[in-house]
Amino acid sequence: MRHADPASPAWGTVIAQVLAAAAYGYASRRSPYPPGRPARSDIAAVLRDGHQLSVRTIALGVVPLAATAVTARLGPVPLAGQQIAYRLWAMLSLATDALAVPAQVFISAELGRGDRAAAERAARRTLVLGLAFGCGLAALTAALALFAPALFTTDPTVRHAAVTGLLWSAPTQPLAALAFVYDGIILGLGDYTAMRRAMLLSILAFAPLAGLVLRFHWLGLPGVWTALGCWLAARTVLLWRRWASSNASSGRRPG
Repeated sequence: MRHADPASPAWGTVIAQVLAAAAYGYASRRSPYPPGRPARSDIAAVLRDGHQLSVRTIALGVVPLAATAVTARLGPVPLAGQQIAYRLWAMLSLATDALAVPAQVFISAELGRGDRAAAERAARRTLVLGLAFGCGLAALTAALALFAPALFTTDPTVRHAAVTGLLWSAPTQPLAALAFVYDGIILGLGDYTAMRRAMLLSILAFAPLAGLVLRFHWLGLPGVWTALGCWLAARTVLLWRRWASSNASSGRRPG
């Protein structure tokens, strides 16, 4: 039996990107308004903002990776259960990330028009929707603990660990929703430095509890998810403070 080449997905992505770039170049040449040559200042601005977002993205991946590493030190059974719980949690929580896109679009558009009140309304509405959706996902995540682990394994110890992970991950769903929406809000504000700073500082809220789990293994998956919850809460608070300060500087109360 032949095994699939692990590099095939990577090559597929490269080919798709090359074809898309070629199609864009062809369409640009045929357009009556072809794109102009960017100025050096424009390129410098893109590189500066790209650097901020790159650091933020790298920092974003550090905590889930560290959580997996910590869980691996607890043993193969907690690790297997955590993988089931985390994958289900991530699949559900990332649905609220879709609210970050309209938050970014509407807030940047309203701020561009100089309508601060409309930008605050957009932020408030997306936050309310995110919080409501996050609470619903919390209930759904807890409900999955009743049957979902049995779909992945027949090992009773792994299933028990997965149930524990799902039940402890459920309360973090509203925090994840708020963190994702505030990401979109601050993107709409255009403050990439604040996004980078918030992501880096929030690691400090995760690290001490993760260290305690490494020291005291009996804390187990509840300890891991408490650390992840603190990470999400710290992100939310730091981004909220940035949005609140922008409202205060404009003479309005935060929405």
